[in-house]
Amino acid sequence: MKKISKLLLLTLSLGLVSFTTTGCLPKKVPVEKTRTVSKISMVLNTKESSKTTQDGITIKVNAIHPDNRNKFAGLYTKVSYWYYRTYRGRRVDYNRDGYYDTVTRQFDFNLVDYPAFEVKITNGTKHVLKFSNAVISVEDDNGNVYDALSKSDMPDYLSESINAHLGDTRKFHLKSGETKKLKAKTRKLRLLDNNLKVLPGKTVKAYAVFNYGHYTLKESKEFILDTTKFSLGLYEIPSKVNKAGIATKTTNFNFVFDVKVKDSIQKYTTYEYK
Repeated sequence: MKKISKLLLLTLSLGLVSFTTTGCLPKKVPVEKTRTVSKISMVLNTKESSKTTQDGITIKVNAIHPDNRNKFAGLYTKVSYWYYRTYRGRRVDYNRDGYYDTVTRQFDFNLVDYPAFEVKITNGTKHVLKFSNAVISVEDDNGNVYDALSKSDMPDYLSESINAHLGDTRKFHLKSGETKKLKAKTRKLRLLDNNLKVLPGKTVKAYAVFNYGHYTLKESKEFILDTTKFSLGLYEIPSKVNKAGIATKTTNFNFVFDVKVKDSIQKYTTYEYK
């Protein structure tokens, strides 16, 4: 009888310990926090910028950056990638058909580096406006000068950007056909480069794009936040030509954009163990 009483007491004690231990386990609870969000705008500085019309040529420019890129949907797209599903010990699991199990995800992909510029050119002259000898560049307030990319530069840019977006290319892989899709979208972009031509009396919209070495939105935004102004220069634009089509007079355009930053406090919810 004493043995049974001791056994019952031991059982009750273990149950109490188990209950007490379970009751002390941390729980995941929502916690409200705040963070500072910086919103960028790039405003044309009219005091430092040249007139939009010179020698019969009218040029208007809009700056494109991470916080207004939604207005320029053709400059970014969704890209699908995959990786092997791994479990504890980095073991890769098999599907029922015997193939490795994989996971497919998507991310936002920028076809251009920011800031980029939308340039509208109206040719009010009587000759074809050719940019074959023009120089297009952008300069930041630190004195760094970047030359505009041409269509022939874009394959290399795409390759660099894909590697930057994927990170570890040994682990993450683009889905079949994604690279071909990106190249096709890039070919559709009309770039402001030495191949651009504008017929008399016509208006053409083109993008001036550059490679700053920042490919993701986060990197681009950090780059712009560290800069107070960007100057887009269009030089050696042929405003007059002779009968042979050779330029006898050229003109320059310069557009200065001031970087404006507005900070706001944003609330968000996260989960922590308590």
